[in-house]
Amino acid sequence: ADPDFVRVIAPFMETHCNGCHGGSEPEAKLALDKYKESSNIQEDFGVWEKVGRMLEARQMPPSDQPQPSEEEFQQITKAIDAELDKYD
Repeated sequence: ADPDFVRVIAPFMETHCNGCHGGSEPEAKLALDKYKESSNIQEDFGVWEKVGRMLEARQMPPSDQPQPSEEEFQQITKAIDAELDKYD
């Protein structure tokens, strides 16, 4: 398993994303809980580019939800960029 995915991306998604973007009726019809490993990101490269942009712009998680620390934002955007760079 990819260390960035296991160490950074999956835990961040579980904590900050999957509650709304998971299950049978995900917000914006975007189910992020289906991504279980690094290679899944390649399957939906465009989705993950958008996820990265939304996080980088601090548009997600929504302001009415618990917010990650600045360090967590930096780690997640760096990890997503690294994953995307592998396939770019």
